[in-house]
Amino acid sequence: MLLRDACRLPEHFLPAAVALQKLLPTTDDPCGKVFFAKRTASNEYLIPARVDYNINNSHSLFVRHNYSRLDQQSQYDGKNALTLDAGASPLRVYEFVLGDTYLIGANIVNNFRGSVNRSNIVKLPPEGPVKSLQDIGVKTYLYDPPTFRVSVTNGFTMGSNNGTYSRYNTTASQLNDDISIVVGNHQIGVGGGWIAPWQRTGWPRRTCWWALLVPARPRWRWPRCPAPCGSRGW
Repeated sequence: MLLRDACRLPEHFLPAAVALQKLLPTTDDPCGKVFFAKRTASNEYLIPARVDYNINNSHSLFVRHNYSRLDQQSQYDGKNALTLDAGASPLRVYEFVLGDTYLIGANIVNNFRGSVNRSNIVKLPPEGPVKSLQDIGVKTYLYDPPTFRVSVTNGFTMGSNNGTYSRYNTTASQLNDDISIVVGNHQIGVGGGWIAPWQRTGWPRRTCWWALLVPARPRWRWPRCPAPCGSRGW
């Protein structure tokens, strides 16, 4: 027996490679070719709500709310480790708008608008036979929660970045108020707005800034750059 053939005996294989091979589906193809499909299953719900209320002839309110929900199931089929790609991903978005219109006088109208948008985007690792490389005997550093990813050159892959845990929570608030005045054949509008987005990710990091919109000539003026969290931008 040649030396190069002796090195191919199972006792010369790395334990991690042997453990990884046991996760592969069996096949009768002499080249080890396997055909499989990754499942795609999701449920989506959109729930809108609206309220319109007239307080009197010169004062009216409206409220809008929308709840968006998307539940994406894991692509792992429960048997084939090659389908360990994307895990479950519950997505939630909440939207709320409040509007107030008030007739101050015969020629003066005040409009107020406020909105809050909230999102909760979560991506979970797939639930499979292995959680990390340590489960097949590889001593390596693990993130929490761990993710199993293997890529064989000119071969197969198990897991991907789609199975890495992540979470993004965003909240964006906005307030606007403007007054319209009719003077003869002219209409004058004066108003301002306030915007405050806030984001929190799965990593220990937070970002937020807010801006005040003021009329400058006939156009709106935005702050030149986002102000740090907790400070003011003009």
